[in-house]
Amino acid sequence: MTYTRWVVPRPSPLPRSLALLSVWVVVAASVVGCAPPPDPRFQREARSSEPNNTFDSAIRASFDPSGTAYLWGLIDLGDIDVYDLGSLQAGDHVRVQLEVTFGDLLPTTAIFDVEGRLFVTNPVDTVGSRSFEFSEIVRHDSPHYFLGIAEEFGTQTAGSYELIVTITRDGQVPAPRAQIIVLDFNGGRTVIDDVGTFNLSSFSATDVGFDDEQTDELIDIIYQTFDENFLPYDVVVLTTDDQQPDEPYSVIHFGGRDPDLFGISENIDFYNRDPEDQAIIFVGSFVSVFGTEPTLEQMGVALGNVGSHEAGHLLGLNHVSDPYALMDSTHPPDAFRENQDFLWTRLARQIFPIGTQDAPLLLYETVGTRP
Repeated sequence: MTYTRWVVPRPSPLPRSLALLSVWVVVAASVVGCAPPPDPRFQREARSSEPNNTFDSAIRASFDPSGTAYLWGLIDLGDIDVYDLGSLQAGDHVRVQLEVTFGDLLPTTAIFDVEGRLFVTNPVDTVGSRSFEFSEIVRHDSPHYFLGIAEEFGTQTAGSYELIVTITRDGQVPAPRAQIIVLDFNGGRTVIDDVGTFNLSSFSATDVGFDDEQTDELIDIIYQTFDENFLPYDVVVLTTDDQQPDEPYSVIHFGGRDPDLFGISENIDFYNRDPEDQAIIFVGSFVSVFGTEPTLEQMGVALGNVGSHEAGHLLGLNHVSDPYALMDSTHPPDAFRENQDFLWTRLARQIFPIGTQDAPLLLYETVGTRP
C-alpha cells in the first residue's frame, strides 16, 4: 500500500482507464434493465429495498441452517449495498464469496461491527477482480456485523453480483502475537514481493537536506518517534545497529526516492499473518515538500511517522482521513511532522465510502499490549 505524495495527483489503488461520464450513464441504465435474474436461492431484497447504503438501512441477511446466506444485488454508480449479518461472537469464522454476474462492476467489500468499525476488507491482491473470496475470524463480540459492497474507488463501474456468506460458529480466537520491527538504514539491494527490487544507498542526513554529521542524531529522532508511536502495543522496535533477532521480524527500509510516493509497503496484512514483510520509506521524497523548511527534529518526526504508517499497513491497518492519525492519506505533508497517533477515525474514501477504523483496537487484537 502506498503513501502518495500530496504534490502529485493521487492515483487509485490500482491505475485503471476511466471512461467518460456519458458512457457510464448508458452503462448504468443498461445494468438496471438487463441484469439476469439470480439463482432462486439468492435474496433479491438488495434491489427492492433501496436505499440500503447505511448501517441503519442495512438489509437483514437470511441464513439457512448451515449458516449460509445467498445475497444478490445491483450496484449503480456511487451506490453501496449494506447487509446486516446479525450477531457474531469472537471466534466465529466468516467466509465471503463474491462474483459479478453482469456489467463491468469492479467490487470492493468491507465488514464492520455495530459501531461501524472496520473488521476486514477483501485482500489487496483481489483489487480489480470480478470474482474473489476471503475469510477471517471475528476478534470481538458485536450484536450486529455489517457487510458492505461498493464499486472500487475511482473506477466508475456498475453491475450485478451474487454473494455467498458462510458463518461457522464457536471457533477459537487467535491470540495476539508480538511483532519485531527493524529499521534498516544500511541500504543495499532490497527485494519486496509484489512491489519490486530497489538498490538503496545507506541513509544519510544529506538525503533530506541536512549535514552528514547530523545523520546519527536524525536516526535517533526517527527511532524515538517510531518507538513512541507503538509504545502501547507489543511491538519491539530495533535498528540495524542492534543484534538481529532470531525470531521473525519485519523490516522498514529508509532510502531512495520516488517521484510519487513517500513510502510503500508489501501488503495490508490483516491481523499480521506474515510477520516477515517489508516496507520502504523513500527519504529523498521528503525534500522541498513542506510549507516551511523543517528543523532536524521535525524531519525526524516526519520520517518516523511515515515509517509508522507503513508499519501499520504491515500490521493490517488501512488508510483514514484525519490529519492527526498516523494512517492518514488525505492531508498535506506538513501533517507528518506533527504529533500523530493511531486513532479511531473515519476511513479514507479510497478504502470504503462509509465506516471507521479503530486502529488501537485492531492493534491490540493483532499484537497485544506492550509488557
